[in-house]
Amino acid sequence: MSQRLACSADASAVRDARRANFRYLQERLPGRVHVARELTAGACPLFLPILVRQKRDIADSLYARGVTAIEFWNYGDQAAKRFDAVDAEYLRDHLLGLPIHQQLSETQLDYIANQMQDLQALL
Repeated sequence: MSQRLACSADASAVRDARRANFRYLQERLPGRVHVARELTAGACPLFLPILVRQKRDIADSLYARGVTAIEFWNYGDQAAKRFDAVDAEYLRDHLLGLPIHQQLSETQLDYIANQMQDLQALL
């Protein structure tokens, strides 16, 4: 079943929609949040990565408002702590993914941007 679904999807259309949604939401967030990365050529983003101070609080608040943010990379390998992993730990604590999947409309993306504005104090 998974193979049939995958074969029926238009990968180019999915990529193009996600890239457009990434840019659309990114343009509505300047000054409100720090976007962790720019899109590279040909990338098909899973979410819009943002850096926030209080990841758990923002994720919970967004969920209560109907937005499922991705708390990316919450846990790490304890054995890796012996290495200098300051950057990894920082991202684990502050990286949140906003949805930009191909099924979202501009109205829904605007809603996400507005919710982020309302949560400004937690950013």
